[in-house]
Amino acid sequence: MDNQTLPVFSEYQSLRRTNPNAYWSTKTQTEMTRAYKLHGPSFFDLRTSPK
Repeated sequence: MDNQTLPVFSEYQSLRRTNPNAYWSTKTQTEMTRAYKLHGPSFFDLRTSPK
C-alpha cells in the first residue's frame, strides 16, 4: 500500500467491526503503525461510520 493512501483510524475501526480477524492480523497492525507515523495525530480522525 502506498504511504499516501494509508487509511485513517475510522477505516480500521470499520474493519474491526466487519472482520475482526483481519483487523487483529499482524499485517493490519503493522499497517496501522505505519499510518499513524505518516499521519501523526490526524490519524485519529474521529469520523463516525454508520452502524
